[in-house]
Amino acid sequence: MSSLLITDIRLVDAHGESHGDLLVRDGVIWALGKGLLAPDVPVLPGEGRTLLPAFVDLHAHFRDPGQPEAEDIRTGSWAAAKGGYTAVSVMPNTHPTCDRPGVVAYVRKKAEAHGVVEVYPVGAITRDLAGEELADMAGLAPHVWAFSDDGRGVERADVALAAFRAAAALGRVIFSHCETRGIPDPRLSEELMAGRDLELARWTGCRVHIAHASSPGTVRLVESAKTRGVAATCEVTPHHLCLDGEYRVNPPLGDAASRT
Repeated sequence: MSSLLITDIRLVDAHGESHGDLLVRDGVIWALGKGLLAPDVPVLPGEGRTLLPAFVDLHAHFRDPGQPEAEDIRTGSWAAAKGGYTAVSVMPNTHPTCDRPGVVAYVRKKAEAHGVVEVYPVGAITRDLAGEELADMAGLAPHVWAFSDDGRGVERADVALAAFRAAAALGRVIFSHCETRGIPDPRLSEELMAGRDLELARWTGCRVHIAHASSPGTVRLVESAKTRGVAATCEVTPHHLCLDGEYRVNPPLGDAASRT
């Protein structure tokens, strides 16, 4: 059994932070504490480095199937592991779209064969992400934790309502890409759909997660919805917090006031 004692590290978890030592045996954390003693175990000075629990990435694109030149499940999962992530949720905007059980089964099977982290597929809300006809949500539900048309918003309110009702009945989350076509201001474009989807979540009892919030108004809408009992969460990307409009992504990057 290979062992290693790492001393003087900053330990951070959901309960707070402290300083101490870490004992690893055969790749498994064996003990945490101050002044750990482990005779005949090699010692590595931590020199104040930080130990964190593994990360979970809720919103990743492995582009598999369909675009292996950009990324695939093997390379994506290795990159995740290198960055400290042990679980990754992958979006359905692949080619073909993850809008049927067979495509999701491909993702899961390849992840089990080649991945080094847990890979959790997200199923499409609509067929081919076209926003017109619901995907086989009941057939997908046993294999996915959420549904999303990531890359575009579900424009039709009647289709969105049907999706929220179906997801609520199936015990799954709607992962909402909020973008209203035809609205030139990206903040208003996002907030209009975010407000609608949060209201649909309230009416149907469905859990909703707002993807890549880029407007302070969207965050305020989520906060308000939570006070009314809506099971709502949202995410903000590092680039929306750190970069400005000189860079081009979707949703667009905001100004300094938006970032703060």
